[in-house]
Amino acid sequence: MKTKYILYAVIVIIIGYLAYTSLNGKKSVAGPTASPPRAPIPVDVIVATPAPFPERITIKGSIVANEEVMLKSEVPGKVVQIFFNEGQRVRKGTLLVKMYDEDLQAGLAKAVIKEKNLSDKELRQRTLLAKESISQQEYDDVSADLGTARAEIEQLKAQISKTEVKAPFDGTLGLRKISPGDVINTGTEIASLVNSDPAKVVFSIPEKYAASLPLHSMVSFKMSGSVDVHQARIFAREPRIDESTRSLQLKAQLPNPKGLFIPGSYVEVDLVLDAIQDAILIPTDAISLEAEGARIYKYRSGLPIPEFIETGTRTNTHIHVLKGVAPGDTIITSGILQITPRSKVTISKILK
Repeated sequence: MKTKYILYAVIVIIIGYLAYTSLNGKKSVAGPTASPPRAPIPVDVIVATPAPFPERITIKGSIVANEEVMLKSEVPGKVVQIFFNEGQRVRKGTLLVKMYDEDLQAGLAKAVIKEKNLSDKELRQRTLLAKESISQQEYDDVSADLGTARAEIEQLKAQISKTEVKAPFDGTLGLRKISPGDVINTGTEIASLVNSDPAKVVFSIPEKYAASLPLHSMVSFKMSGSVDVHQARIFAREPRIDESTRSLQLKAQLPNPKGLFIPGSYVEVDLVLDAIQDAILIPTDAISLEAEGARIYKYRSGLPIPEFIETGTRTNTHIHVLKGVAPGDTIITSGILQITPRSKVTISKILK
């Protein structure tokens, strides 16, 4: 009987072990509850297709005057009279301001009388020298005195001329900064004088485009707040690249008889640099900027394949791809921030 009970106990233990093993085996096979696979992300794509592309850039520039100067007095003194109105157009050589010069005028009158006396004396001495009535030295002394007197007259005339401020070129005067009776110093500002016909457009281009804009090329530009497009011709350029900005400064000019283009105005210069016949353009939305450079995703069999590219000229909506995209590549243009190289994607729309 005892042996019989022991046998029953062993059978129960074996059955319990088998049941326990079977139950745990099923749990191991089933494992934890698996999450359902994520649905593919719908994306828009574009097929890279070569097309003609006029490479162009927009550069900030400014209108400058043909000639511009701030009028100043060369000598200190009292302003006696002002001969111009603010905003007046004047011709080159027009007298604008007269400074006090009565002391200089008195000195000039005295020098003229002295020169006249010495001139008469020199004539008499020359006659006597011809008759050998005086020595050569006596004549030379009088001749030297006459030369000195004449030089003194020229010096006084030069000093008097500095008391007159005249227009150095044709132009329009700005706002007056002095009044009659003012005692001004050398360098005191009187008024600006501007000649803006022709007007000039000044702008700088990146050095890589320096060879693309030779002299006499035409450029287009718009004034700030205007949709009107104007044309100007490049007439001058700096002979060297600015090392601090790696750019080249150029000047273009155009007629401005009505004063439409005001010096100091901001302009946007539109430059057509080249016409590329087989350029590949992709939307700017398709590009993400990484530390390594510009990156895109190519669509390939339901997967986004990352690719770093080299870019060229950018427009408002597209960018010219120089390297990294071949004709026929399918480029993902939407959902760039949502997808990763491990994502699955499905094409929602093929853009043109």
